[in-house]
Amino acid sequence: VFHNFHVLGFSSLSFKMLLGLLGVFTTIVFCLKFGTWFLVFIAGLFVFLIIMLWVADLSAEGSSGFRNFFVVSGLKFGFMLFILSEVMFFAGIFWTFFDASLVSLQDCDSSILVSGINCTSPFSIPLLNTIILLSSGVTVTYAHYSLLSSRQGGSMLIFTVVLAFYFLFLQVWEYSEQSSSMPDGVYGGLFYLSTGFHGSHVFLGSVLLFFNWILLILGWLDFSRHSGVEFSIIYWHFVDVVWLFLFIFVYCWVY
Repeated sequence: VFHNFHVLGFSSLSFKMLLGLLGVFTTIVFCLKFGTWFLVFIAGLFVFLIIMLWVADLSAEGSSGFRNFFVVSGLKFGFMLFILSEVMFFAGIFWTFFDASLVSLQDCDSSILVSGINCTSPFSIPLLNTIILLSSGVTVTYAHYSLLSSRQGGSMLIFTVVLAFYFLFLQVWEYSEQSSSMPDGVYGGLFYLSTGFHGSHVFLGSVLLFFNWILLILGWLDFSRHSGVEFSIIYWHFVDVVWLFLFIFVYCWVY
């Protein structure tokens, strides 16, 4: 029966990715308990290799001629649902944050989420990270418009990846200078939960942009075939917006 959709063949990459992610989270638990970072590195490297194989399969599929209008529309709809799931995930974190902070205001008559903890000044590393992420949003948008104009936007795309890793470096530096930890009440747990998950999203977004940069250098992408770049850019702008909410409420409002 003729239809306009591409029926995918069997692939074990999704099952391997499941095992890899299960290994990452399991080794993180062992790391928090025993301090064995080496196992986390091995599990993360396995996930990275699976991502490389998956991107190679997707690129080969995109260049095979099966990506017609209906397939691309389905991919866009699925990606929008993925972004919606990410919005609801961070909405749950912010809901918990506001509930805990407002309850402390009413019941404890306190102007801070947890008293006795020296919060990080929002005008130090957090402000610098805000400038870095906003700048990366500009560079990745410039790369997108360069690609639409049939110009090479690879330099701005890789520059965005450099800004992303600089952001992660400053985030780790901020963690090393924090006076609080995850067990330090509601604020400590929510601070590391929100900023930590945001940092993981920054890492994932930078990996997606890096792979698209490689495909762009290899000539597999052009102005008429770059859905992966558009998905990565939308995801990156989502990461920027989440950080603005984190900076305003988790840093500035609590401080």
